[in-house]
Amino acid sequence: MKINIENKISEKIPKLSEKFLRDEFINIILKYKIESNSYDDDFTLEQDLEKKILSENSFLESVINSILLAKKEHSNRKIVILFDIDETIAANTYVTDATTKTFIRPSIPTLFTFLKQEGVQIGLLSSRSEIQSQLDDSNNLQSIQSYITPEFILSTRNTLSEIKGRELSNKYNDKMFAIGDFEKINFLEEFINKNPDLIVIPVDDLEYPKLFDYGVALSPQEKFFI
Repeated sequence: MKINIENKISEKIPKLSEKFLRDEFINIILKYKIESNSYDDDFTLEQDLEKKILSENSFLESVINSILLAKKEHSNRKIVILFDIDETIAANTYVTDATTKTFIRPSIPTLFTFLKQEGVQIGLLSSRSEIQSQLDDSNNLQSIQSYITPEFILSTRNTLSEIKGRELSNKYNDKMFAIGDFEKINFLEEFINKNPDLIVIPVDDLEYPKLFDYGVALSPQEKFFI
């Protein structure tokens, strides 16, 4: 659902400190790239920082505007926001030749704190398996565990049958959808039918959230890459 600029309630959106964002990227998220001399004259650290800071602010604004609009139109309904993980709220990358680490995007603590204050339930909707064990892992998703409502930790892994996949592919043959979109469309439709009292808002780097009221399909600028 594309949100009209007139529906924005920008004064309620928390501000991200540029100094905080720069420090998070330089000292934590991009540290391994800096130490391995990954930047050069064609793409400098400063250019990357500028791009990533803009991304964090745009991501925060898109999600919060969607939530505020949903709350305005459904003030008495329980709202659940379901975040994809990879390239949406986190990125997993090699920090050495043999070691990977998941980095949480730096706007997430501010965003999740705001959502909790607004009474929004936060969940995860991912094709990852064993999400709970990753929430227990300090090198993975542990830093966000306290924000997540356990009943809304949802995996779409192996939930789409071949027949249903073909049916959705035919139904949305005019859309630029991939198999990941179809898995989540199928899962969400069933989940919403089973929970009709909930307002369910998906946030993802894929395109399918556009099919759902208040859904946030991240723009290329808003996706989280390291």
